[in-house]
Amino acid sequence: MCSGSSCAICLQSRREVCPLTIAGAADCSTAAVGRSASPLERMITTRDISIVYACVAAGLFVLRLFPGSLLTRFAFTWFGPAPKPGELKSHYWWRWALYAFVWFCQIVAVVLAGAYFVACHPGLADNLTLQGIWFALSLLGLMAAGGLLLSGLSALKARLFGPNPRFTDQTVNMRSNKRWSGRDA
Repeated sequence: MCSGSSCAICLQSRREVCPLTIAGAADCSTAAVGRSASPLERMITTRDISIVYACVAAGLFVLRLFPGSLLTRFAFTWFGPAPKPGELKSHYWWRWALYAFVWFCQIVAVVLAGAYFVACHPGLADNLTLQGIWFALSLLGLMAAGGLLLSGLSALKARLFGPNPRFTDQTVNMRSNKRWSGRDA
């Protein structure tokens, strides 16, 4: 039975007994499965999303205030291959495709090892933590596959249809982890 404080309908109308349980449902959570979210529930969800967005934006702003800190350098470090002076753009995109392919292979290896572990211990298949890890790995695998596809197609486009410029020293300094003073060397 509903205690009057476990569902949005009871909270909104301040009732002692939930009208959903009077209608014959075991409790509010099972009765509310088939109905759409109330405006109050949607407002709470929107508020929570807004709070997360504001926290991320504030965190990025604070990181920009302290550019020399270890946390800032870790957060904004260049991951993946950096362009080399004189390298063609298509070759650079092929290196990005290889980088994404290596990440994809590593994720597939972890998933296969996890599947073998779950096959050996079938009771772990219902573990919520393990299901969360599977979900995260599937998203990472999709991002790696998408990066592989996008950078491979970009390399083909640059090679076949152009433009396929060479990186200069100035563009390499701007894109690498080195500090760039803006002056030509």
